[in-house]
Amino acid sequence: MESIEEFPAERLAEVLRKFYVEARTVSGQHYSRNSMKAIQAGLEWYLTQAPHRKAFSIIHDKVFVPSNEALDSHLKSLAKMGVLSSTKHKQALEREDVEQLFTAKQLGNDTPESLI
Repeated sequence: MESIEEFPAERLAEVLRKFYVEARTVSGQHYSRNSMKAIQAGLEWYLTQAPHRKAFSIIHDKVFVPSNEALDSHLKSLAKMGVLSSTKHKQALEREDVEQLFTAKQLGNDTPESLI
């Protein structure tokens, strides 16, 4: 059985086009937009780093335009259907709260834990 590491760019583009549209979580839900883009970026990194060092980019090369368009179209379609939720922005911390975290050494560069 052939693995993606061995696929020529044209074959990989076909496989990714289908994968991007059919990918689901273990529970059968669609992945979020950010998750799908992270999967794409992860595959890009995996294929272009040692030991594979592919000479093509699944994000930027022309042969992958149809698969990337399929991904973008699929994500837009899911968003229109309400299946994908938009990004949920969190409320920013108040200045006083940040200062309190620094005072308590929960933020800062005083300890290894405060760097995390």
